[in-house]
Amino acid sequence: MSEHIKDPGCKDTPASTSGGGPDRRHLIGGAVVLSLGIAGGNIIARRAGSDDANTPAPGDEHAKLYEVDPALVRYEVSRQITLNIPEAHAMAVLPDGRIVLAGAKTVIIDRDGAITATLDVPGRSRAVTCAADGSIWTATPTQVAQYDPTGARLADWSIPNDKGIITAIAVTPQHVYLADAHHRLVMQCDRAGKLVRHIARPEAGYIVPSPYFDLNVDADDRLHVVNPGRHQIECFDAEGRFLRPWGQTGNALASFCGCCNPVSFALLPDGRFITAEKGIARVKRYHADGHFDAVVAPPNLLSGELTGGRTLSSPGKATVVATSPTGDVYILDPAAARIYFMTEKATA
Repeated sequence: MSEHIKDPGCKDTPASTSGGGPDRRHLIGGAVVLSLGIAGGNIIARRAGSDDANTPAPGDEHAKLYEVDPALVRYEVSRQITLNIPEAHAMAVLPDGRIVLAGAKTVIIDRDGAITATLDVPGRSRAVTCAADGSIWTATPTQVAQYDPTGARLADWSIPNDKGIITAIAVTPQHVYLADAHHRLVMQCDRAGKLVRHIARPEAGYIVPSPYFDLNVDADDRLHVVNPGRHQIECFDAEGRFLRPWGQTGNALASFCGCCNPVSFALLPDGRFITAEKGIARVKRYHADGHFDAVVAPPNLLSGELTGGRTLSSPGKATVVATSPTGDVYILDPAAARIYFMTEKATA
């Protein structure tokens, strides 16, 4: 018997119950949480991921879920570029500010959006990262590849797990971390591809209802993993020991509502988090301890599916965030084929 991961923009993908993922208790528990949801917020979020065009639009009673106090919006768009790159849905930033986009093809673009290199990635990639040394790392369902800053391939190795959906990759000087949404597990490998261990919160596992399963490493080589069905980000040390979680389910702006949120996150140099959500498309900033700090982009900035005058993230085109070593924030809006460069507003 198999469970299913549903991509809002694709057909269901079978998810094996083996391979180190959570047992069926966790899947049932997650299904109950997601079914009950948060009144209003989850209903709207499921509309954004629905394949049924006849699903009713959110009513006026839910309008407040889209409203953001302008005083909480601490960023503004300093510039934006429109992309001529189909199906770009993963992004990373090189130390010099160039951007790597992965999807149907993987390319390096400059800050004007011009393609400067195309990487020889064998097939579609949902996962890309840039290491501190400037190297670029991509992952397909079967292979991890390393490239130099010009896009020339340096090395590659086969992924230890079979038939996975690799949705995120992160790299430290010693390890490569891979998030597999199909098997609902995180792999820690050495830089040559040897599997070191699977990493998960003890007795909890990951609830991954759809292929949005992100991870990152911080400056101290701690691993941060989204547990999307629980609306939390969980922290582990380099030995795979669970340290702490943060995040909560709810309609409040500081919480995460709907299914599978946050769908993407990035770390600022000072340890703060930038998160992106689907359903109600918005980007927020949290302190290193997980407390809400500010709004980076409210729903009315981001494109997507316009329903009842309000913006929902389009099916299969969830917002992606990335940061640069200097603390710049980049937002990829796949529905609009656009990247926003966000600058923090000057304090009064």
